Amino acid sequence: IGLLVGAAGFGLAFESWQLLRQVLCACSENLPASPGMLALAACLASIVSKEALYRATDVVGRRLNSPVIIANAKHHRSDVWSSVVAIVGVIGARFGQPILDPIAALVVAGMVLKMGAGVAVDALGQLTDTTDDAIVAAVKRAARGVASVAKVPGARARAAGSSWLVEVEVMPDMFVVSASAMDHLAARVQRAVLDAVADVKECLVRVHTGAFQRHAADQLPTPRDIDR
Repeated sequence: IGLLVGAAGFGLAFESWQLLRQVLCACSENLPASPGMLALAACLASIVSKEALYRATDVVGRRLNSPVIIANAKHHRSDVWSSVVAIVGVIGARFGQPILDPIAALVVAGMVLKMGAGVAVDALGQLTDTTDDAIVAAVKRAARGVASVAKVPGARARAAGSSWLVEVEVMPDMFVVSASAMDHLAARVQRAVLDAVADVKECLVRVHTGAFQRHAADQLPTPRDIDR
């Protein structure tokens, strides 16, 4: 979608530049006729319809957490602003300022190019496993809220379609000593993250032992001591 929108923006920019050169050269015989009231009405209708489509599509895209639907919603919103700029060009051309029409078209082309680049960058980020800072912050916050978690050294998130796969590292407090207690802590952290962050599909928890656990483990009796 990003490449298609970008290609449309390049095409519009090229045509607008050619028209602007004709206006600046005062080549009146090659200039198209000034846009009429039909063009103005079309712009107004486009603003109303595209804004309605944007709101409806954006709600669905965010509910499903679908990048494709959200990108389509952004496309509708760009059409709204494009129509606003187009209205300025149409009115200017109607009042004897034909240069405003190609200038407005160039502005619209720039907006379309910017939107296409944004969609392409977001998609490329997902393909290259770019993390989401908001998701990582939410995962860390959920992990810190679990009892017996002393520290959360790090967390990573990777997009998997409309969901996220996360990995979080935690350090327990001094009261978590045995392996079974650490497994229980990892399970509680995993459940807390899955419950708190709706977009997370899977969560891998790594429990790192600290100085407290190592010192407590050294104090535990060995099997030989138990046999005695």
